[in-house]
Parts: sequence; structure tokens; C-alpha cells
Amino acid sequence: MTTELQQDTKPENPTPSLVELKAKAKKFRWSVFALIVLFFILPFVQVSCQQQKLMSFTGFQMAFGTEIQEPQMFGPPKTRQISGDAFILLSFLVALAGLGCSFIKGRLGNITTAICGSVGLIFMLAFKVRLDNEVLKQSGGVLEVEYLFGFVASCLLFLASAVVGAYFFYTEKGDTTIQDATTIRTEKLDELKSSASGLAQEIRQWFIKKDLSGWVRKRALLLGAIGGISLLLFVVYYIFIKPSPRADGKRVAVAYTDCQTTYKAKVDSAYQSFLNGFAGQNNQTRASAGQKLESLLSGERKVYETCNQAADKLYSELTARYTDDAEELAEFSRIFTENNGGDKSAYQIEQTSSLLATVNEKIQSIRAPFPDTGRIGKDLIGQSMDGWNFSYASEFKDIKIINQNPDGDMLILRTHFNLEGAITKEPYFAVLDLKYRLNANGEWDYDGFTQILYDKPDINYFIGNEIFLVGKWRWQGNYATYNPNGTWFGKQDDGGDLSGTWRIVRGNLVLTLNGQSWLNKKIVQFSKNELIIDETTPTRAERVE
Repeated sequence: MTTELQQDTKPENPTPSLVELKAKAKKFRWSVFALIVLFFILPFVQVSCQQQKLMSFTGFQMAFGTEIQEPQMFGPPKTRQISGDAFILLSFLVALAGLGCSFIKGRLGNITTAICGSVGLIFMLAFKVRLDNEVLKQSGGVLEVEYLFGFVASCLLFLASAVVGAYFFYTEKGDTTIQDATTIRTEKLDELKSSASGLAQEIRQWFIKKDLSGWVRKRALLLGAIGGISLLLFVVYYIFIKPSPRADGKRVAVAYTDCQTTYKAKVDSAYQSFLNGFAGQNNQTRASAGQKLESLLSGERKVYETCNQAADKLYSELTARYTDDAEELAEFSRIFTENNGGDKSAYQIEQTSSLLATVNEKIQSIRAPFPDTGRIGKDLIGQSMDGWNFSYASEFKDIKIINQNPDGDMLILRTHFNLEGAITKEPYFAVLDLKYRLNANGEWDYDGFTQILYDKPDINYFIGNEIFLVGKWRWQGNYATYNPNGTWFGKQDDGGDLSGTWRIVRGNLVLTLNGQSWLNKKIVQFSKNELIIDETTPTRAERVE
């Protein structure tokens, strides 16, 4: 009798280890779904184009819809409403349902949480498949979709809930196989009714008594856990995940300024190296000096361009974070500007160097040698003067540079020519002031000539080293001063001013007045102090000391 009784006796409670495991499972069930709900505040999806972020959306934005700011070519950004996705909304509702079902005891709680986890995961994966197909179809592969932490973590938690719920459902079933099936169903039904009745009674009592503090104290552990997790998630999101327009604006501005500061130091070093070696360099032209300077800077310019490209890419990435928020984009731009952000060309950086003026001064000091007689002959071929065309090099019997007169970027060469006619072989003598102008490369470019004298060589018009006419003369009715460079000015006795040019051409004194031909008279007689012109009506002038 005792033996039979002992054999029929059934254990009233499961083993202690199983009880502890089930208790942990219950806590796991509600915490998983609570985390899923909280993860909906995190970014779920990010859309990019050629690795440049365009926009991102949180789980709540995907579920309930949101507004984005689309930039326009002209005018302010346009606001566009994006509707919520049905699959994501259903996933969120399933998570809420799973959170409620996680407080149901026994096998019913396990199976409902397992179902919620499975259904939620299916909705999430269905959303992913549909979104991938739509983006690929509409953009032709140009746009890329990246699934972020919030989406991935929610999928994993749905899966974990389904697996754990199913595991404990079948585990609890195995523990009760030795019991009578009818008894188990009756006990579970009674337990469920009791739980439901107790919960309903508790809710009624709470509403009657409104003992909120007591309700909070009883669930302090649960509320504290939810609050702590929520706080932790918010802290993590706002510190480590949520973009900051102030921090991003300063970050990208520093990226640009670091490139510029580094290149500025390289430019100063290159300029100093150029100056240190300038004295020992054989710079025939400014172009050769510029090439040497360019060789010092070319490599550094490439490095600077690469650095700038990286800063440009970072700017595009960080700006894309705020395309859907006009206020944050404005804050980003303000901080970016305040921190001197912006792209500057290599030329702009080079112009800020304190050594640039010295470098330019050195380069400007490079001047080619003055033209020699060979160069002068080549420059005059094809030119002409009164009664003479320079056609052949053989016409130049002798060329003498009498005086070199540089004046800034101008050069005047007083030159004497012994000429011979190519056909007649007649000798002639000429005095010309050849003009040369310095070009940007430091070389002398021919810029014309001024004719002073052209006549037979048997007449000597010189007194000392200068043509006799140079000086001040008293004519009848005016005073006139003749300058060595072929200009003259005078004053009439009635007060009128005179000015023009003079030259001696084959025994004639030729004058212009105010740019017009004025006088062309034969020189009848001349000496140091006297000049008579015009054989028909002789006119006399005396030198005024």
C-alpha cells in the first residue's frame, strides 16, 4: 500500500534549476520586446549615392512617416511628406503586442512571445526585400541602401524572442508529460483564469484607490529597469550616434584649415629654399627662375589637392546628414564659416606667404643682357626711315652703340650706323635711338626707333659728342630748345607754346609741331653759335647760353 502510494505520488514543483531558468526566461521575454520598442528611435535605414550619404530614417520615421527638405536649384528647400511603411508599422505593433504577452505566465506566454518574435522578424525581412527591390528598380543601382544598428538589432531581438519562446514552450511541455493531460489543461485554465481575475481585480482596485505610489512601489524593479535602459539608450544615441551640426561643422572646417596650414608651411619652406639658392643660380630669364620655383612647389601642390579632396568628401558626407533639417543645416553652415572652413586654391595660399614679395622681387630683378649690335641689325631688317629701307644685313657696314639709357622697363640705345646702299653702294651715316621694352620674361622686345640724323658721311654735324643743334636757340619771333632725344619745345614772343620733334635728313632740318609736319628747310650754314636755314629766304638763329 505504501509502495503504491509512493509510486502514485507526483512531484508538486519542478526542480529548483528549472524554476530559476523559467524566471529568467520571463524577464528575458519582456526586456527583449522593450528593447525592440526603444530601438525604433535609432536610425534604421541610410540612403547613399556613390558613397555620399543622402538621408537616414529612424524606425519611428519609417513606421509613421516624416517630412524631408529637398534642395531646389532656385529658392528655399521644398518640404516633402514621406508616408510610413506598413511592414515597419506592423513590426512595431507586434513588438508592443509581444511586450504585453511577455507577462503571461506558462506555456501560453512562451508560445505567444515566440509567435510575436517570428511575425515581427518576418515583417522586418519583408520590408527589407521590398525596399531593396524598389530602390534597385527606380534608381538603376545608383542609390545604395544601408541597414543601420536599429534595424539589425531589432531583427536579432525578434529572432531571439522567437527562439527562446519556442524553446521554453517545448521544454515546459516535456516536464509535464508525466501528468494527466486533463489535469494539466484544467490547472492551466484555472491558472489563466486566476491570473486574469487577479489582474482585473488589481486594475479595478487601482482605479478605485488611485494608489499610484503603491502601484509604482510594487513595480519599482520593472519600471527602474525600463527607465534605466531607456536612459542608457538615449545617452548612447545622443552622445555616440546622433549627429551634432556644431561638432560636424567644426570638424570639417578643421579638415580644410589643417590642409591649408600644412601647405602654407610647405610654401614658405619652398620660397626660402629658392631664395637661399638664388644667388648661385644662373637664371638667364625669369621663366627659368619660375620653372625652378615651380619644381619646388609642384609636388606639394599635389599633396594639397589630395588633402582638399578628402576634406571635400567629408564635407559632402556631413552635410548630407542635415539635408532634411533646415535649422540643423543652417547651424552646421554657421559653425563651418565661423571656424574659417572652406576650400582655397593653392594659388590663394601661396599669395599669403610673407616671402612672396621677396621672391617676386628677385624674379623681377632678372633681366636679359642689353641687345648687342647683332641683335640691333636683325631688329631693323624690314624697318624704314626717311629715304632708306633696311632690307639686307649687308647694308650695315658698322654699328656702334654710343649710349645705353635704361629707364625702368624701357631701354634707349643711342646708335651710330655706317650704311651702304645695296645697289648704289653709296655710303650714308645715321643716328637712331632704338627703343626696347622689357617683357614679362625679363627679355628685351624691340619697340621701334627715333630717327635723329640721316645724311652723307662727309658732313660732320657733331660738336664734341653731340649733334650741334642740341641746345637753346633764339629764332626770329621765338625761343626753341632742341633736346638730344629728338624732341623740342619753345615759346613764341607773343606767349604761345610750341613743341614737337626734330631730325636732320639729307641736309634738311625737319620739324613737327603738335604731331603734324611743320618745317622742312635746307641747313645753309651752321656752327656752334649760329644756324641759318632756307636758301630762298634765309632764316638765322643764335645759340643762347
